[in-house]
Amino acid sequence: MPSCRPRSSVGRALLSAQPGKTLTLLASGSSPVVLSLLAFLISSVCEVRRAATATLQTLGQVDSSPFHPTIDRLLSTTEELIADLNSAR
Repeated sequence: MPSCRPRSSVGRALLSAQPGKTLTLLASGSSPVVLSLLAFLISSVCEVRRAATATLQTLGQVDSSPFHPTIDRLLSTTEELIADLNSAR
């Protein structure tokens, strides 16, 4: 099985172009965006996990988000999150 190669993230690119107000709204507790990205972290496809972490990096810049501490903690282990889940079994 091929390894997960670094690629650009469309989600990260789209969010990087958004104004701060939009990012704040997307990272808020009432938005499903962060919760959806967190769910993608358990995907069996490493490219999906890589895209989710890249997108979370952009939303992690929103200090007022209730998810900020969680995102911050998860992003400190990005490589472990992206690593092939099958190799850990």
